[in-house]
Amino acid sequence: MSYKEFIENLQKEIESRIGEATILFHKVTKNNGVTKDCFLIRENDYDVSPSVYLEDYYHAFRDGATIPELAEKVQHIYQECRNNTSLDAGHFLKFDNIKTEIFCKIIGRGRNEKLLAEVPYIPYLDLAVVFYYVLENEMFGSGSILIRQEHLDFWEVTKEELWEYARENTREKQPMHVYKMSELIREMLPEGEKLDFLKEEIPMYVMTNEKRCLGACGILYDHILQEAARLLEGSFYVLPSSVHECILVPEEAAPEAAELLSMVREINLTQVPLEEVLSDQVYHYDAKTHHLTMAFPH
Repeated sequence: MSYKEFIENLQKEIESRIGEATILFHKVTKNNGVTKDCFLIRENDYDVSPSVYLEDYYHAFRDGATIPELAEKVQHIYQECRNNTSLDAGHFLKFDNIKTEIFCKIIGRGRNEKLLAEVPYIPYLDLAVVFYYVLENEMFGSGSILIRQEHLDFWEVTKEELWEYARENTREKQPMHVYKMSELIREMLPEGEKLDFLKEEIPMYVMTNEKRCLGACGILYDHILQEAARLLEGSFYVLPSSVHECILVPEEAAPEAAELLSMVREINLTQVPLEEVLSDQVYHYDAKTHHLTMAFPH
């Protein structure tokens, strides 16, 4: 069965189980132009529209799951969301209700021209600071809504006001830290396994947040960059390993900047999912002037 046939059959099966709702096929644009196929489940008298991303379901189908089994899972998600969600669309329509839960993240400008035409953003180096609203649900955990220009128009809020709230919320509720690379590797190792294999020829640190999610925006905060300069004992290079974190390398111990640039681009091509790539650039932080700049300006 082709992917297209799978989607059509799954949609029919879901519709037969959830007769009171409309199942819509939709393509969602993510970071760096990545698109994801999903079903939107909508009901006229219900505010929340659950999205069911189809890639994982198709993989499950290829691994042996049946369409009725998958449709039953979707039905369960829909019912649980319907019964347990506390989100009211009316709540989101008032900026004062949500302004404490708006945060910022950084994405690359070059790969996101189409997306940035639709969302408010603050340009920063070769990057863009964009904004999102975090919603919490007891059953499904955290979700997020990317803030679009139409939201600002409805709220009658300026981009600068949005940036002010998001910058402070991110700093206070998603604090950034600088970790030794070895500390983060130790977190990922099975219990009891030692770090004997790790020989740090170049001392490296990682800047991210406590959740290790969308933590690369730590470069927006000079107090974090100053903390890093203290730990690295001077100026340093910033390698954007993904939208989630940046690797920091002391200037005195680093290879040539051109070699670092080659490393970043190779890793982006071979190791990082396209949706999580931040930039092909290398940055330099001057500990004396407190300036972060592109090592290779366009």
